[in-house]
Amino acid sequence: MKHLAVCLVGIALLAGGVAFANDVEGTIQTIQSADPSHTVVVLDSGATLVIDDSTAVTKDGQQARLEDLQPGTKVKASYDEQDGQNVAATLDVQK
Repeated sequence: MKHLAVCLVGIALLAGGVAFANDVEGTIQTIQSADPSHTVVVLDSGATLVIDDSTAVTKDGQQARLEDLQPGTKVKASYDEQDGQNVAATLDVQK
């Protein structure tokens, strides 16, 4: 009975359109900032990420600033697709 309940919960989550995060890593090619709350980063793989107020940007395990992101910087990100855009949940500056 417990197994059935777990399966039903899993099916309900999938049917409900729950978004699962995707991961990407690469080197920043370009950075475009319309304002501090909306920055677009393009990686060498062609992936485009939106960094907004909800994105946790880290470097060496500590909170980082957008100024730490420059073309040539290696990053690893977790993102969700929202309204056709890849919105970064986390972005970690790599060494």
